[in-house]
Amino acid sequence: MVEMFLLVDIENRGKPSRVDVVKARENMAYTLSSIAEEYVEIEYFANITLDYIHSLNPKGIVLSGSSSPWNAYSVDILRKFYKVLVNVDKPVLGICGGHQLIAMAYGGTVDHMRKAKPGEPTGKKGTWSEGLYCERGWMEVEILERDPLFKGLPETIIVDEGHFDEVKKLPKDFKIIATNRNCRVQAMRHKSKPVYGVQFHPNIFDEKHPHGKTVLKNFFEICRNLHTKC
Repeated sequence: MVEMFLLVDIENRGKPSRVDVVKARENMAYTLSSIAEEYVEIEYFANITLDYIHSLNPKGIVLSGSSSPWNAYSVDILRKFYKVLVNVDKPVLGICGGHQLIAMAYGGTVDHMRKAKPGEPTGKKGTWSEGLYCERGWMEVEILERDPLFKGLPETIIVDEGHFDEVKKLPKDFKIIATNRNCRVQAMRHKSKPVYGVQFHPNIFDEKHPHGKTVLKNFFEICRNLHTKC
């Protein structure tokens, strides 16, 4: 069996073909694969079941972000995937929208951050996000807890952001492990399982801003350590 990681595309795409999903996420998968130095499989969230994950046996699972508002999704499809998330026995890392999806699956709540003040970044005119504040660009994030996900990083990291929504109510089984002045839940972790969510985009980094890459390296190391013990 090929050893791998699984990238789950959570964008609201209706009923996309496999080709559509792979094309949409191939750059992200390439980045993850380059860091993990292993193959990364891509699948659409609505197609994923516990049996599928069991047969694939990935070392860990990464949930992508999404540009769609949550009220555009099918409630039934989301609930089906919630059950997969809360019962899967693999390490999970949710990125941006994936982070929010984990929070909702475990009973937390997600909503718009707030309305934008004059001069602040907001959504395009005529779109669902018009008038909403957007945390965008390179931002400082304060690490609150020395977790393996943040191994080797300073107390304040600089990472890429791009979101209108945030986790408003933390799920009861989670704790906040990173924050900043714009968004209280910048990173969270389940108290007893290797399930993480980060509001920022660790998959976007450069030479001047390498902290996101380190977060991903650490997550893959967490996955490998647990996979070896199985």
